[in-house]
Amino acid sequence: MPPITQQMFRILVADDEEKYLELYQHVLSVDSPFHTDSSVFEIPFADSYKSKFKITTCRQGDTAVDTVKQSIAENRPFSVAFLDVRMPPGPDGIWVAKQIRQIDPLIEIAIVTGYSDYTPEDIVSRIPPVHKLIYIQKPFRLKEIYHFANVLSAKRFQEHNILNINKSLEQKVAERTRELNEKNELLTVEINQRIRAEEALRKSEQSYRLLVEKQMDLIVKFDKKGKLLFAGTSYCIAMGKTQAQLLGKNFLSLVHKDEYARIAEAIDKTFEPPFSSYVEEKAQTRHGWRWYAWVFTGVPDKSGDINATLAVGRDITERKQTELDLKESRKKLQVLYSHLITAQEEERKRIASDLHDDLGQALAVLKLRIQSIQKKLSKDQVHLNKECDETLQHVNGVIAQIRRISHDLSPAALQDLGLAEALKSLADEFSKHARIKLIMDIANIDNLLPLTSEVIIYRVFQEILTNIQKHSNTAYVKIKVKRAQNQISFLIKDGGKGFDKNKLESKPAYEKGLGFSSMDERIKMLGGQLTVKSQIDKGTSLLFTIPFQYHCIS
Repeated sequence: MPPITQQMFRILVADDEEKYLELYQHVLSVDSPFHTDSSVFEIPFADSYKSKFKITTCRQGDTAVDTVKQSIAENRPFSVAFLDVRMPPGPDGIWVAKQIRQIDPLIEIAIVTGYSDYTPEDIVSRIPPVHKLIYIQKPFRLKEIYHFANVLSAKRFQEHNILNINKSLEQKVAERTRELNEKNELLTVEINQRIRAEEALRKSEQSYRLLVEKQMDLIVKFDKKGKLLFAGTSYCIAMGKTQAQLLGKNFLSLVHKDEYARIAEAIDKTFEPPFSSYVEEKAQTRHGWRWYAWVFTGVPDKSGDINATLAVGRDITERKQTELDLKESRKKLQVLYSHLITAQEEERKRIASDLHDDLGQALAVLKLRIQSIQKKLSKDQVHLNKECDETLQHVNGVIAQIRRISHDLSPAALQDLGLAEALKSLADEFSKHARIKLIMDIANIDNLLPLTSEVIIYRVFQEILTNIQKHSNTAYVKIKVKRAQNQISFLIKDGGKGFDKNKLESKPAYEKGLGFSSMDERIKMLGGQLTVKSQIDKGTSLLFTIPFQYHCIS
């Protein structure tokens, strides 16, 4: 990182008017009349921050950009750039500031103008970040320019030192991790150096307090008891109170009472490693109750002890409302999906009934008529007798298939035998039809769930076994159902070809199909959770758990 020395700071000035360039030279020279002044905006200014400046002036913006490029190439960066907005005929100061920021992100920029081409808000939005940008209106006070040069140069110097120390510390910690016990004393020295550097940065807080006040985020500082020691302008505006009304008051006084415990816990975390925490809370503002996200950070004193907390907050009310809307929308979708499942089951019952009662009876009558015709045939009508036998065999096959389809559509075993026996029957039928070895251990889970929930579980089992038969190419299937405390767990595992789960999840929804999505949604309706594990050539396992309440079935 380019070196910066506190004894001589480099200042860049870009202005198309010679008189202003001469004023900068006069104000920032070694013989400046302000060099012996002891205040910055009526705030005492330490002698250690009265620095010498080396000034480089430019009449045009593009010249200023080239000058910054050269300074970086030579490892002699500028600390501060004072830029006029209008510099005809070349580019304006806003363009110049954006170019300079890209070349040197750490440089402090002061936009100086006597015109109203841009509002301060426009300038801030065009040249981020806001904490490294100030706006000065022409005509300016010479004393103001001198003190801004001192404050911003000192700020850049301290930031540079912190970055260097942090980088050096990280490298050294990485090198000495393996020797932590032996090098503990050296590490303590390095940490103390970092603490001293941070203390030096905090001493300059008053010098650039005005810059901090421009932050859009809410900034407060309070002691261990929650008493406010500092309240930024944005916080005062949001709460609709003045600093005088807030300082000395407890931070929790504007927080919703339901949030006290979580806020107190988050504050306590700032007094122990890693000395920071995150919390979301609801506060009483001038616009009513609003949600805020806060990052709390412990602030060490001169001795290194944490005795205060710095909090930076941001309004997240819209995000919270969106989350609530999404939850409500999901509830409505689940209700709708529940109604859809119910309607599907009713329709399946109707179709199953029609198949069994209407088509089944029609086939039974057809069978009787064929048998009646066969009885009337003479012994020498061998060919017709054979045709009748084959037709009866086919009709019997159709009747058996209709019974199986009717059973799949509306499993009577659920009501007649209970969920456990219905699942066993389903698994046995699957094993017989698919010719796959079945290893089954199903506990008694009857009377634990309402019939509607049992139907959903039965359908999930149907879907899983159908997928195994279609896709797995497995030789066996293991099924284990057990009851533990207040929930039922279901495990179905095969030894088939498996699949790449990550590859499946990366596919668009229309390529995934409805299988897993439908099963997952049905299980969520029952308050459960589906877990799928699979590896290529090592099979697939599906585990889902359903919480239950006891139901008496009369």
